[in-house]
Amino acid sequence: MNTKHKIIASIMLIIFVNSLVFIFLANLYFNRQINDFIETQTKSTQAIVSTIEQHSFQKYKSRIQAVIKRLKAADNGAALHALKHKQREKLAQLANPFLEILQTQNQYFSGFAFILPNNINFLRVHNLELFDDDVSQKRQDIVDTNRDHRQHAGYNVAGINLVYSIVEPIFFQDEYLGVLQFAISGRQLFETIKNELNIPVALLVPAEKSNFIEQSKMDRVTSGSFSIFSPEIDFFKETAPHIDWNLERQTISMDGKSLIIIKVLDLKNHKGQLQGEVVVGLDISEKIAEKKSNFRLVVFVCLFFLLLSLIISNKGYDALSRLVMQKNIDLRRSAQRYQLVATNTSDLIYEMDLKTKNFTWFGDIETLLGYSITTENEWYEAIHPEDRENSTREYKKLLDGTIDHFSVQFRIKHNDGSWCIWSENGNYITDETGQPSLWIGACSDITVQIAAEKERARLVTAIDQSSETVVITDLNGTIQYVNPAFEKLTGYDKDEVIGQNPRVLSSGKHDVAFYEKMWDTLLQGNTWKGHLINKKKDGSLFEEEATVSPVKNEAGNVTNFVAVKRDVTHEISLEKQLRQAMKMEAIGTLAGGIAHDFNNILSAILGYTEIAKAQLPADNKIRNDLDQVIIAGQRATDLVKQILTFSRQSEELFKPLDVQVILTEVLKLLRSSLPSTISLKENISKDCDMVFANSTQIHQVIMNICTNAKDAIGEEIGTLEVSLSEIQFTKTNDIATYPQMANGSYLDIEIRDTGCGMNSSTQAKIFDPFYTTKERGKGTGIGLAVVHGIIKQHKGEITVTSEPGHGTTFHIYLPVIEHQETLEEQVVSQKLPLGNGERILFVDDEVSIISMMQITLSNLGYSVTVFDSSLEAFDAYQQNPEYFDIIITDMTMPQMTGLEMSKKLLEIQPDLPIILCTGFSETIDNIKAKSFGISAFINKPIHQLTLAKTIQKVLKKPEKA
Repeated sequence: MNTKHKIIASIMLIIFVNSLVFIFLANLYFNRQINDFIETQTKSTQAIVSTIEQHSFQKYKSRIQAVIKRLKAADNGAALHALKHKQREKLAQLANPFLEILQTQNQYFSGFAFILPNNINFLRVHNLELFDDDVSQKRQDIVDTNRDHRQHAGYNVAGINLVYSIVEPIFFQDEYLGVLQFAISGRQLFETIKNELNIPVALLVPAEKSNFIEQSKMDRVTSGSFSIFSPEIDFFKETAPHIDWNLERQTISMDGKSLIIIKVLDLKNHKGQLQGEVVVGLDISEKIAEKKSNFRLVVFVCLFFLLLSLIISNKGYDALSRLVMQKNIDLRRSAQRYQLVATNTSDLIYEMDLKTKNFTWFGDIETLLGYSITTENEWYEAIHPEDRENSTREYKKLLDGTIDHFSVQFRIKHNDGSWCIWSENGNYITDETGQPSLWIGACSDITVQIAAEKERARLVTAIDQSSETVVITDLNGTIQYVNPAFEKLTGYDKDEVIGQNPRVLSSGKHDVAFYEKMWDTLLQGNTWKGHLINKKKDGSLFEEEATVSPVKNEAGNVTNFVAVKRDVTHEISLEKQLRQAMKMEAIGTLAGGIAHDFNNILSAILGYTEIAKAQLPADNKIRNDLDQVIIAGQRATDLVKQILTFSRQSEELFKPLDVQVILTEVLKLLRSSLPSTISLKENISKDCDMVFANSTQIHQVIMNICTNAKDAIGEEIGTLEVSLSEIQFTKTNDIATYPQMANGSYLDIEIRDTGCGMNSSTQAKIFDPFYTTKERGKGTGIGLAVVHGIIKQHKGEITVTSEPGHGTTFHIYLPVIEHQETLEEQVVSQKLPLGNGERILFVDDEVSIISMMQITLSNLGYSVTVFDSSLEAFDAYQQNPEYFDIIITDMTMPQMTGLEMSKKLLEIQPDLPIILCTGFSETIDNIKAKSFGISAFINKPIHQLTLAKTIQKVLKKPEKA
């Protein structure tokens, strides 16, 4: 056999073998084509069924929320008022129009019910005759919604076949009322699939669950441990014996047809537990027939090609030779293309001859590094010393077969002395003996990428360590990320909130309009800034300043929202206290402005009244009327003192004080004044330390609050409880809302009543001056303002908690001091002392006071010379200094104040007795007056006894050495 025939025979053998291989591959191809077709049909059907399911049921998740919103809006929430007050017939009447609308829009809508928080079915709007049954044993979705106040939705196997149920919590007027439940028959899903796809569809249910189905309108067939419900039950009756229902997809042949049975949709309840599956049947007989026809055609073509090859092989010998030559040319071109691609790629590709260790580069290495590398030694010299060992180790592992892929990162030196970071992937090519002969490596400069990753890591670290909370959500408001500051502030772990909505922090302090305005701003692509009151995991409230910004991608579309929030709870507390302090300062300024003139007026009223009273016989009835004038004047005097007290402009005596003693005295007084309907309880610890305080003021505080408590209880039967204990204050306990208070021990005076209580609006104003809730004429509105001023003056704090109808509790915190002995004041009663004709120079710019004081002093046995001008009085004294025994002068006068005149008089006669009087002055007090040499200091209005005693004391003052 010559060479040509050998070649032809070889070619025929090769063609025959190739034909067999081709037939085999064609069969594999057609089988794969069938499988791909089945896979495509499966995915397409599943996608369509999923879309139908979404359209049929999922929209009701938001629809139920819209219905609740309309129930709240309609007639000011009349329906929800009816639910709140258990008015079943009224609720049915108001809710029925909504059911009719839903059933008109969807014939498969089958359930509309209100269930109470205790899981009692209060009203089935779709079945008014059935109610008051406990659903907790058969409706876990309702139980879970009543527990966690979140919407739950899913499929349930019920008596009417399969239903899709949505359960939504109902809140109204800050109160949880229960849930609203929608139900849609599963028949909608099956009939829609059948109509849309025109294919058999069925519900596959485990036999134990199908026992619950009693009233199904679809026919049923049992197959093994499953029940099948379908409008096309005949189809599934025929196929059921051939089907393994545990498989997700299977192909069967029956009556000359090829069918695939597919599970296209899992029907799960609200907990994700499988309730049943949607199954469809697809006829693929035509596709199978097409496959067989194509396969027969392939066999025919192969046989024909084999015969044709035998005929033309003799004539094609020369053509085959030319073809081989052309293939060699193509191979050379492929090699050239490889070299061209390697040269023009963004990566650097190199070859290293493993025998000569020489490098060939495909790419401009000099541009990247500033120099070239030609040998293996130069290559390793260029790599950073700390990275050489790792690169060498990985290279050797590849050569000895330990690893099958080479990939390393290393630093390589640039010509300017800096270090670039490269990533290399490589492998070797073997020679005809199977030994490695050529190394091919591809290098990428990842310096910029590594720097970007480090920058990102720094950003993540900064956010994680930030003291401000950071929350990232998707477009639906679902939380995707929170930083540790969020966990620390709210008490929630990140695993608890990721996947949740930020409303998990909702405090109920903001209405729906507040959040709608926020979302309108964000959805327009704008940043929202505002103040939030949120609730921690433990139920406590906190306040935040928040900035919520949209995050946009490169196309400018919003993809996420990021919220950066700062806890301002303490700042808000300080701000409230600052506003209170500013109110006190303002009223203090007003008090100082009116006190002087008011006390002058009171001086005249009280003085002339006492003069008039003294001129009347003891049995004159007018004396009783004048006593009432004096009492009213004294009340007005006390009122001015109270104003000056809470404005901190009065001088009071502070000393170590046992508060237990004060409380005991107050409670004795209260017992006699409280009606028998009010029970007085006390719980006073005997082991409390002392405080540095003014006993009169503390007495006034306790009496004021207890009197208010009595008024709050009124004619009802109630309890007033007063307690005293000592607490150790730290920044973590209950009064931490007063961050300016220092750590230490405090007395806690608790006054609790069971009276009418207050709402939050009233609580915010009770310490404001002149604010009162009492009827006109029964309160001045400064009682609690005085209390607040006194407690602040004692460096303490006062808090109040109250709810309407649940009473009020005050806590007074006073800093304690070390226990020490106290000195009881000695009170010596004295008679009204009279003078012996001593000469008094009296000065005041108020004419009414001059006349009154002239009469009063004369009645006390003194010779009086009066002046209404301090300049004239000073001139009179200069002309005859020996004539006057004592000077009594007002402080505030035009041209020359009483203090200035006193200084000049003391320059003339240093031991001259001087009494300085004032209605009020911010510049002078008793201590300052004595420091200037003034003998005595008296506040107006001046009572006769005080004036008489002071004059006697000053006149008997020993002379200075």
